[in-house]
Amino acid sequence: MLYNATNIEKIFDKKKTSGGLLSKKSKIYCVKLPKPEYFQEAVTALMSVNPAYINYTIDYVNQKYGSIDNYLEKELKLTSGKKILLRKYLLYNQ
Repeated sequence: MLYNATNIEKIFDKKKTSGGLLSKKSKIYCVKLPKPEYFQEAVTALMSVNPAYINYTIDYVNQKYGSIDNYLEKELKLTSGKKILLRKYLLYNQ
């Protein structure tokens, strides 16, 4: 089903949200439109953990920056203290 402005208003009026997070003043409209199959496949690929994607990214970063650590320092401007905190919060058994 395709939605036009009238349909969106009707949907919007029927939606009740807690805490007033969604209102006409905010101009946020939730509309579910069908997506083509190739789009769904692309989103699934991006949201999945594929070792080939991870390996490619690590190889690229190592080739361009020499190491992941150099990338964190040069591109993300992370200090050694911030890198220690990231390791503490994101890595298992660190």
